[in-house]
Formats: sequence, C-alpha cells, structure tokens
Amino acid sequence: MFLIFFIILFIALSSCAKKIQGAGSASIAPSVSEVLLTFQPEVQVLGETQEQDREEKIEDKRGLRIGIGVSNLRPYLVGVYVSEESAFGLGLGGILFSGFQKSYDVLTGDLSFLTRWLKGKNSFLGLGIGVGGSIAQDENWSRPGKKTNLLEAHFYGQLHLGVRPPGSGIGVALNFKIGGFYIASPVFVDISQELKQQTGSEYIRERDNIRGLSFTPSFGINWSMVDGKVLSYLGFALPLTTFLIFEPDFHPYIPSLNFIMVF
Repeated sequence: MFLIFFIILFIALSSCAKKIQGAGSASIAPSVSEVLLTFQPEVQVLGETQEQDREEKIEDKRGLRIGIGVSNLRPYLVGVYVSEESAFGLGLGGILFSGFQKSYDVLTGDLSFLTRWLKGKNSFLGLGIGVGGSIAQDENWSRPGKKTNLLEAHFYGQLHLGVRPPGSGIGVALNFKIGGFYIASPVFVDISQELKQQTGSEYIRERDNIRGLSFTPSFGINWSMVDGKVLSYLGFALPLTTFLIFEPDFHPYIPSLNFIMVF
C-alpha cells in the first residue's frame, strides 16, 4: 500500500516540476542516519551467555562505517558514526557532465543525526535533525544559450519508524522530514519576467530566490548481507513544499530514488 502511494506521488511530483529543470531543480539526498539503526541488535532480556554475545555484536557495530551509493543517478559517498542508540551521518554526492550541447555539474550534501526515542520488541521510533544543500551549474539546459547556477539549502527535523521482524535480514523504514528550504538561481528571474509578460500583472516580483516550508516522506527497505557486515538501503524520497499549494508548476524539488551500501 505504501509503495503504491509513493509511486503515484513520484509520478505526480515529476510532472509538477515541469517548469524547473537542470540546475534550476533540486533534489534532497537521503539522510544517512536513517540507514543503519534498523539493524542494531534487539533489546530484550537474555541469559548471561546470550547477553555477552549481544554485547559483542553491539561492539562490532559501533564506530565509523563508510559506504557508497546512488542518489538520483548521482554517485553518493557516506560516512556514519553508529552507537547503540544513535547514528550521525554525512553524505556527499554529485555528478560532472560536459557534452557538446549541454553541461551539468552538481554537488549535494546532507548532515544528519538520529536517535532512538521509543523502542519496541521488533521496531523503534526515532527522532533527529539534519541540514543539507546543493550547488549546481549548467549550460544550455535550464535556459537555452545561457549558464545557470543554483544554490540550495534546507534544514529539517525527522521522525523515523524502523521495523524488523526478529531473525529477519530485511527491515522496513518510514521517515518523515519537516523543515524549510532556500534556493537561489537566476532561472527564477526569467520565470518571473515571463509570468509578468504573460499575465500583465504588476504584482509579480522579479526575484532570484525562493523559500518555503517542506515536508519529505520517504519509504525504504533495508537488508543485511555477509552476516551483517554489509547493509543496504533502497528508498524513495518525495519532497513536498508550499509551492505545491500556491504555485505547483514551479515546485522546485524532484523526487529522489536512493540506493546505499554501508560496510
């Protein structure tokens, strides 16, 4: 049910962002902290030997872990520090492309923290915060015959639900981010000028930046490999902003498909 809902939203948002493209659009990279906590050893009452084995497993999973992945077809590098109850992660991604007609360069980043708040036998509810951003530039893409640059920043609080049946190597994660964003790009000046000519309205402002509130739900699946030494995550992120209410044709964010492997 959740997957069908997210696919429908993915298609809808992709069509809403039709006026923004190239460096004029932005995508929110996944918060790395949400990748690992689902696979921490279950907290339960155990015998002395079992408790010792559990402590050894926890000790093995503590510390710094690194990973690689893809976010919206862009390579994504991650570093995560994990303790028993929390995760602190940094993710950096981007792509460089220079063709004969178009060029497109982008760098994205996300810094996030997540800690368990409520714990169940096979699930937990986590709370966290994060901040991210992107820098992009294109030529002859957002605006024909012109160079376009973009600077994007966002911040958020996150609510995370992780579920993993006991003994299973597969877990399900739901994450909800609420925050705000700021995007600056000359593409917005061209859009406002075009709108002013089309409508003749004197109330349309020519501006090179936009800002607003955002809500980003994401749905993901985690699974472990090689006796838990490698963890993988596959998920959809669907940024929703106040532009979808007031000016849906100029919604600045596109949906994101993310895949990460952490070692």
